[in-house]
Amino acid sequence: MAKLTIAEIAAVDADAVARMSQMEVDGFALQAAKMVRHLANQLAANSANSSRPPSSDAPWRRDRSGKPAAGDDQTAAPAAANADKKPE
Repeated sequence: MAKLTIAEIAAVDADAVARMSQMEVDGFALQAAKMVRHLANQLAANSANSSRPPSSDAPWRRDRSGKPAAGDDQTAAPAAANADKKPE
């Protein structure tokens, strides 16, 4: 079986599988599984486990230390709550 593209794999429906021989179904399943692994690895890539720069990381993700990503304004709420208290 020739190597299939993402579009070709996505276009396969139950009728197409029913017309395939067992050998074709096995080959299709192996190609689809390989493609799923490849796409999952691409989705999981970030600057810590690939050559991508840190600026390409999703802004809502946290860094390795568990700190909020840059721009995540979680410290503003406690400061605002204590704004009317006098310093000691």
